[in-house]
Amino acid sequence: MSTTEIAELIGIFILTVSTISGVVIWYLNLRLKPISKRLTELEEQHNDIEETMSLIVDGLLDNDQIPRTR
Repeated sequence: MSTTEIAELIGIFILTVSTISGVVIWYLNLRLKPISKRLTELEEQHNDIEETMSLIVDGLLDNDQIPRTR
């Protein structure tokens, strides 16, 4: 095998690995976008629930319906 043939094989190998990794990254990105979107929605719901609970507890504290902690 000559140096030129070895260089061509190395080039083909690098191109193949680059293409495969590009396809894998594209596929993972495609699959993870809906998961990321759902996690964002769940985080927003969690924040809303936390805020609602805080308002309820504040209202109960203001009305002396639960004892204040020191």
